[in-house]
Amino acid sequence: MQEDEDYYMDSTVHPGQHFRLRLGATVVGYMSIRAEELSYSPDNSSWTNSAIEHDHKDRSTEILDADRQMIFEQDLVKLRRDPSMEYTKIGLIVWHATYRGLVVKLLEEDSIMVLDVPSAQSPWRDDLKVISHLSS
Repeated sequence: MQEDEDYYMDSTVHPGQHFRLRLGATVVGYMSIRAEELSYSPDNSSWTNSAIEHDHKDRSTEILDADRQMIFEQDLVKLRRDPSMEYTKIGLIVWHATYRGLVVKLLEEDSIMVLDVPSAQSPWRDDLKVISHLSS
């Protein structure tokens, strides 16, 4: 997919990029890029410079869900629109070329929710819960 290639091949290294690493559908670790330096972690907490073999990277939203779990691209999430409501909607975290960022694609309807724009349309972290992740 061209938009993915543009994102990953961008020569500018942005501070704080964070990825979940997978071999097929299996999560094998995490990668962080800070000041053009790569760090790897098997558990997203202890970091080294030892590379972890992987064939896919899921971008991080840098948002923690209601259970304080990091939300990544390809995660399935449950959403609620109000703190007094139950989690009723299901969404998929995907890259959106127009917004040049990750969004929640609501699966029951033809709409998206932008994650990084402060507005009434954006969910707060306590309104999201990761329930699974998909492999591409």
